Amino acid sequence: MKHKTGIVLLIIGGALMVIGNAIGTIGVFEFLQGYVVASVPTEWTSLVNNIMTFLKWIAEQGGWAIIGGAVLILIGLMKIGKFIVWIGLTFGSLALIIWIITQVVNVTGISLGATLDTLLGQVYGLFTYNTGFAFSGVALAVFGKASIKKKPKSKAEVIEPSDEHKFCPECSKKLPIAANFCSECGKIFD
Repeated sequence: MKHKTGIVLLIIGGALMVIGNAIGTIGVFEFLQGYVVASVPTEWTSLVNNIMTFLKWIAEQGGWAIIGGAVLILIGLMKIGKFIVWIGLTFGSLALIIWIITQVVNVTGISLGATLDTLLGQVYGLFTYNTGFAFSGVALAVFGKASIKKKPKSKAEVIEPSDEHKFCPECSKKLPIAANFCSECGKIFD
């Protein structure tokens, strides 16, 4: 099975996020949606609002979005699966970062300045921090997503040249027939 470790980490991370209630309304996304919709021309407002509502729905699924994305990757729908995982992880990751910064500021007593302290408090209030399960799930899912990479073309998958172009034997880049080296990887041809 391709990407076994990444898929397992995504599923475990998604399950931990579900157990930790990392689902629900996302105040940051609602703020972002209002800003984006207000920034587009009037004729695009409806379309942009619908797209943002769909993305918000995916993000609100939290751990379920991560598990669903992992299943899509497992059945071969890599791009769609990774996109759904990305949307599901975006706000969980942001919440984790904001929580860490807030904890460091509170424990150390460091002030970021009146403006930043106020902003940090406001952003912190837009997230729901239920349990360590949710943050553990986010961390595992981030590692899982990072471990799923596009499979590089193997050297065995040689593509035959035509009269108009040839392919680099090292990286498979399509090149003009008269090329003396690969503009992608630098391989020099004999």
